Amino acid sequence: MTDSNTLIAGVDIGGTKLAVGVTDLDGNILAERRQPSDVKRGPNAVVADIIAMVKATLAEAGGGPDSLAFLGVASPGPLSQSRGVILSTPNMPGWENYPLIAQLHDEFGCQTVLENDANAACLGEALFGAGVGHRFVVYFTISTGIGGGFVQDGRILHGKDGNAAEFGHQIIVPFNGALCGCGCYGHLEAYANGKNIVRRAVECMEAGEKSSIMTYVPEGSPLTTRELAAAANAGDPLAKRIWNETGDYLGIGIVNVVQSFNPGVVVLGGGITKVGHLLFEPTQCSVDARLMPDYKGTFTIEPAKLGDRVGVMGAVGLALRHGILRKAS
Repeated sequence: MTDSNTLIAGVDIGGTKLAVGVTDLDGNILAERRQPSDVKRGPNAVVADIIAMVKATLAEAGGGPDSLAFLGVASPGPLSQSRGVILSTPNMPGWENYPLIAQLHDEFGCQTVLENDANAACLGEALFGAGVGHRFVVYFTISTGIGGGFVQDGRILHGKDGNAAEFGHQIIVPFNGALCGCGCYGHLEAYANGKNIVRRAVECMEAGEKSSIMTYVPEGSPLTTRELAAAANAGDPLAKRIWNETGDYLGIGIVNVVQSFNPGVVVLGGGITKVGHLLFEPTQCSVDARLMPDYKGTFTIEPAKLGDRVGVMGAVGLALRHGILRKAS
C-alpha cells in the first residue's frame, strides 16, 4: 500500500466513454481503466461509475482513497471551472448546472479540479506528448467538433470567462458561410469537423458529381470520414478534393491562431487526424501559402502523441499548478 497523498487521478468524461488513470507524482501511469459512459442514465449514475472507477484504479495502483493527493477531471462544456460546475453539454443531456466537483470532493476529500476537455488535452500534450520541450503550445482537436487550447509554461489560457481558445468557432468564410452547430455562420467547425467534411462530399454528389465514394460504404450504413479517406487513398478525385479543401480550411484557422499566439508548436489531435497525410499535407500547404514571412520557421505542426490517454493525462497535468505534479515540460 502506498503512503498518503502520493497519487494523482485523472478522469476523462466523454459522451461515449469514461476513462480514469492513476499516476505517481511524476505523472507516470500506474493503472488505468475505461468503460462506456452511457450518459443517457443521467449524471448521478455516471458519477457513481466515476467514483467506483477511481477507487478500483487506485487499488490497482496499490493505493486507497487516502493516498490520493489530487483529482483532475476533463469534461465537455460549457462549464464553470472556478465553481466546478458543468453548465450544459450538448451530448450529455441532464447535466445542466451540475455540481460535479463538489460531489467528487465530498467523496475523496482531496483537491479536485474541473477543466474543459480541449484545454485538458492541450495541457496533456504540452506536458507529456507532442508539446514537450515547448513553452508555448497550441492544440486543435478535430473530431465531431473542433476544440482548441493554448498552454504557456504549463498553464492553460482561460480568458475572462473561461472561454478562450475556441478555435473551431473562428470565422474563416465571412460571407455566405455554412451554418455551424453553434448557430452562427462561416466557422471553421462548419467546414472541417467530421460531420461537415462528409456533408460537403454528399452535397457534391447530390449535385451530380461522379464519384466512387459510396462503393466504400457498407450497405445500410451512412457515409463517414473513414470511407471518404479510403476513396481518396484509392484515387477518387472528389474524395481527394474534399480532403484538400478540408486541409485548406484548417490551414486558414492555424494561420489565424499562429499569428495571434505565436506558439512553438501546433498539435493536431482528434479522430479526424487519423487519416494522416490526407489532412496533414494540404494543411501544411495552406499554412505555407498564407503565413506572414516573420512567422515562417518559428513553429511546427505535429500530430498528437497521447491518443486515447490525452484527456486523462491532461486531467493529471492540472496538478502541476497546485504544486503536486513534479513533472514539467
